[in-house]
Amino acid sequence: MEAAIQVESLQFGETKIINAHFPPQRKRLFSLLSDGFPRSTAEISTELNLCDPRGLIRDLRKSGIPVSDFWVNGAYGRRFKRYFIRKEAGNGNK
Repeated sequence: MEAAIQVESLQFGETKIINAHFPPQRKRLFSLLSDGFPRSTAEISTELNLCDPRGLIRDLRKSGIPVSDFWVNGAYGRRFKRYFIRKEAGNGNK
C-alpha cells in the first residue's frame, strides 16, 4: 500500500484545495509539472522513472489540480501532448 502525502493547502487562482492526499508518485509528478515547463509523457516517464504518467495526470485533474496540455505535431505525422501546470495557477499569482 502506498503511503499518502498530505498537502494542507494548495492555491490555484480561484481554486483552493485543502487536505489533498497525494501518493508519492502523484506528488513527484505535481512537483515536476509545477515549474510550468511543458513536457511530453515520454519526458515525464524518463525524468520520474514511470511507465505511463497519463493515469497520474488524470488523477491530479480529478483532485482539482489544473493540469494544462496542448497538442504538438511531431515527425512523420505523429501528434503528442505536452503537459504542465501554469505557474500563476500554482502559486496564485499572475
